[in-house]
Amino acid sequence: MYSDFHVHSDLSFDSKEPTENQVKRAIELNMEKICFTEHHDIGWYFEGNTSTIDMDKYNETISSLREKYSGKIVILQGIEIGITKENISEAKEFIKNNNFDFVIGSFHELNGEDPYYPGFWDGKSEAEIIDDYFNVTYELLKDFIHVDTLGHLDYIVRYCPSRDANYNPMVDQKEVIDNILNLLIERDICLEINTSNLAKGFDFAHPHPDILKRYVELGGKKVTIGSDAHQADKLGYGFDDVKTLIEELNLEVKQ
Repeated sequence: MYSDFHVHSDLSFDSKEPTENQVKRAIELNMEKICFTEHHDIGWYFEGNTSTIDMDKYNETISSLREKYSGKIVILQGIEIGITKENISEAKEFIKNNNFDFVIGSFHELNGEDPYYPGFWDGKSEAEIIDDYFNVTYELLKDFIHVDTLGHLDYIVRYCPSRDANYNPMVDQKEVIDNILNLLIERDICLEINTSNLAKGFDFAHPHPDILKRYVELGGKKVTIGSDAHQADKLGYGFDDVKTLIEELNLEVKQ
């Protein structure tokens, strides 16, 4: 099985899963590596919780697990950095000041609001919100190069009230998506295939298969695979489902 390069534990504000449980599950699945990419969203609040990481605790935990499971699995220390207009300078500084093995750049909010909450969508056009999300992603990504992969590119669709009923990205958002994909290729940043959507009942992973196909058409090859698991039973979820598409598109998976 592919190694999982997007994993959360109780070191993240939104997970209660002990870190060691994720390691044990990865070993059960015969993964060569597991990469903990705990949340660090400066200035973002989730149900009243500050969504930044305690780096001293994180470093201590990873060091202890590496020692305990040496020879059984490679444990990588990563981060999922949430990028916004307001925190971009602090986010850059945080990445520069820490020695991570792997960095995911993600966009979890739009105009200071979180699409996770149903109230976010009140009185708003889904089509316009999706357009805005891609446009903001592109504008901020142009100014943020300190990432190894772009996380769950069409994350916004996960929380649309109609789910994916009206989502046709390579028709409705083609120009801006092309801009994003070309930027990734130009800067040698990977595109993440995030399978969490499959665990939530969608029939496609992030990003939509049409976006992956367009990525290849533009010359893109490099991807990372992550389950975005916040519970051990979701680790590696859907990896077998995306394997065929990865092989059909001849994508190179960073492992």
